[in-house]
Amino acid sequence: MGGIELNIKIDKFIGLTLIVVVFGVLLAGCTTEPPVEEERVILTVGIEVEEGGIVEVEGEPAEAGEEFMFAKGSEVTLEAEPEEGYEFVGWDIGDMTSPDLEIAINVYEDITVQANFVDAEKEFKVEYENPRQGVITARYDDESVFSGDMVEAGADVEFEVIILEEPRGYEVDNWLVNEEELAEEDELIYVHENLGEDIEVTVELKETAFFAVEIEGLTYRIDEAEEKVEITVDYVVINEGLVEDTQDIEFEVDGDIQDEEEVTLEAGDKYGEEDEEGQFELVIDKYDEDEYELAVISEDDRDEIKVKIEYVTGELKVDVIWELPPSAPEDVEAHVIKVVEEKGILIEWSEVNEAEEYNVVRQQPELADEGEWRVVGTAPAQEAFYIDDEVEAGRVYRYAVVAVNENDKTSDYSKPTEEVSF
Repeated sequence: MGGIELNIKIDKFIGLTLIVVVFGVLLAGCTTEPPVEEERVILTVGIEVEEGGIVEVEGEPAEAGEEFMFAKGSEVTLEAEPEEGYEFVGWDIGDMTSPDLEIAINVYEDITVQANFVDAEKEFKVEYENPRQGVITARYDDESVFSGDMVEAGADVEFEVIILEEPRGYEVDNWLVNEEELAEEDELIYVHENLGEDIEVTVELKETAFFAVEIEGLTYRIDEAEEKVEITVDYVVINEGLVEDTQDIEFEVDGDIQDEEEVTLEAGDKYGEEDEEGQFELVIDKYDEDEYELAVISEDDRDEIKVKIEYVTGELKVDVIWELPPSAPEDVEAHVIKVVEEKGILIEWSEVNEAEEYNVVRQQPELADEGEWRVVGTAPAQEAFYIDDEVEAGRVYRYAVVAVNENDKTSDYSKPTEEVSF
């Protein structure tokens, strides 16, 4: 990998300030302040290789060994320009990195900046290791990347972790690349930009809480004297996670928070079964015939279920709007098939009405390094089956299936199949 190294040094000198005092048109005299120490920054450009690209400093090409001077704290613009046949894969700026071709830095101390270029035809190995509680999938340019694949330089590779065990009991703690933790990377998806070296990606998960909310029912009472309708919303909250947590449960009407309640639950506990627990109230005019959209949500469970209501001619009309993840597939079975056209293991399951597609995951229990679940393929909604032809004679496998709906919400994993030997 080629690069251009920028060494930034600080040069100090003494400046002299003159102060002139004027009375009317008469010059009365002058004095001098003590010397003021100022600082300038010298930017030194050193080219590591003759090929790869060039760097422009404030719009001017930088030659090897050329020095630029800037006041301390100045914003300096650097731009990398790869040569034909090369890819720019990022800057190293002290302890920081950046994938952008053009960057602006504020210089306060001696630093080294390096622009990295690689041969565009070069490829790097992408490896990843699954956590105990889930599987990692990787994609580049809409194609799957399997651990150990070679991927072209400069690629942006997307990694996603799918949590298998107690999916609502774990969340991403951090991603690691070549055993180095990535700051502020704690989402289910991580994108490694501008691939410029062999990488091994892992993810660490941590136990978490998950407050699931359900609306249990609605009742109403008419206050004739005040000409008001009092609508009571009954709800329950269940901590489906693995640790205790405290969260605000919010009551929203047409997207605006009307009321909230702080709830603390240990793992597996439920709130909302005792008298006067798990209730919010909405008061509307007796002759109000507008529609209202109600939602009860936790910090975890956002917009999972809503209720649309309308009070018309003395009756409350209720319409439930479901935005829940699909149900997990059931009756998942695996069978070996060996026919002229096809050979492999056939996985079948019962259709899920809300599904747009299915993800099929596989495990090889007898292999220590293959004992984790891995995604092996997808099937469209109209096909509740999948043939795994990437199997080896004498190996033992088992499978599970995940449903995905049109909103990309995923179900829990199905009950795994029995082990099957090919």
